Amino acid sequence: MPGTRAQDTDAPKTIFRSDRICRVNGEFYFNTREGTQEGPFETREAAEQEVAAYIQRMMLLAKPPAERFEAPREPISAGPVPVGAAECNEAAIFP
Repeated sequence: MPGTRAQDTDAPKTIFRSDRICRVNGEFYFNTREGTQEGPFETREAAEQEVAAYIQRMMLLAKPPAERFEAPREPISAGPVPVGAAECNEAAIFP
């Protein structure tokens, strides 16, 4: 764990946290647990929004593939056919 040494087995486990967002040359970046630095972003708010989106993506990818996408709860209807729309049939496609 970060903040402890391997030889400190008796020491309580401590995790040091820091702000994920940093500013470099006037641009904002955020650091990930995976060790990457994402950015640049023009504003701190934009970086914070992307942090939230990044976390959601990582949580989604952590799920098994079968659970990543939920099936629609109700069938999706295309709605009524507009007046004057041509019917689609083989005769119209293949004369």
